[in-house]
Amino acid sequence: MLCNDVVCDYMTESYTSNMAIRAAIQEFRSYGVDVESLLAEEGLPLRDSLGAMERVPLETTQRFLQLVLKVTGDACFGLNFTKFVHPTSFGALSATLMSSSTLRDFCQRLSRYYEFISTNHLLIFEESGDEARLIIRKNCEVEPEVLRVLEDALLSMVLRMIRFMYREDYTPLKVEHIAEAISGREHDYEAFFGVPVRFSSRETAIYFSREDLDIPMPASNPELSKINERKVIETLAKMDTSDMPSQIYGTLLELLPGGNFEKEVVAERFAMTLEEFDEKLAQAGTTFSRLLDNVRCDLAQLYLDEGKSVTEIAYLLGYSNSSNFTRAYKRWTGNRPSVNRPPTS
Repeated sequence: MLCNDVVCDYMTESYTSNMAIRAAIQEFRSYGVDVESLLAEEGLPLRDSLGAMERVPLETTQRFLQLVLKVTGDACFGLNFTKFVHPTSFGALSATLMSSSTLRDFCQRLSRYYEFISTNHLLIFEESGDEARLIIRKNCEVEPEVLRVLEDALLSMVLRMIRFMYREDYTPLKVEHIAEAISGREHDYEAFFGVPVRFSSRETAIYFSREDLDIPMPASNPELSKINERKVIETLAKMDTSDMPSQIYGTLLELLPGGNFEKEVVAERFAMTLEEFDEKLAQAGTTFSRLLDNVRCDLAQLYLDEGKSVTEIAYLLGYSNSSNFTRAYKRWTGNRPSVNRPPTS
């Protein structure tokens, strides 16, 4: 388990990035629908010209997808999503994913930074025995038919990205889906994924053979991946200036390297007393210590991937010694920190 279970503590709004919504609008248009007129009639504030990093609230996304399903009658609308989104469509996130060194590296990064695309789901990467899986776990309540569309789109997007960066005919070990099978459409899923999909499962997940995880990716570029990973972290910190926990996350990213990140200092930045500061965070469903853990966890993984020593990382994250950092990292992830040495040329 990586840091995404920590990060979700401060996410108070469910959203989809407009990058994904724009692709869904293009797909909707492919059914011969006058999308602009229909959206105007329904009072849905969606259009292709919205900024790439603008976020669409869950309520709007759900209304849009319910409209799509009503008009097209295609319950498997999400399965064709990747025909209209390119694996490089998500800016810095795409760049860091596509230049990953291995499939494991790709899955870990995608699970860590998926909120760049949406907070409607959490992506959790797990390894066990001879297999690994990327679990797609809903992070909000939506109608079942909409949930199917979202998870179909996400499953297909993950596999399309892998096929783009590795091999066009790559087939996962297996695919499980929480939704029920649709009579007569099972073959559509098998045709895309290359394996029969197990429907009515406990969780939605895509599985990989353990031996596939360490195969070097043809476009591996650790330096480029790191540069763009930093851009992703910086973007996430700035994405919602109206959300106080997100603002604090960004402030802590700024303050941590300098060592002056005490709660009193951050509260003063927001012109609040400690009591007001704690009350605001409680109303948002989080605490200062959780937010501090969020930032430390994200930065720790980044520093480990860069090859920094555990002692150096402990210092950069404001710990008095490496033992304290090691205990914290194990609490966050269940594992001891392990430095990933960049490959030498």
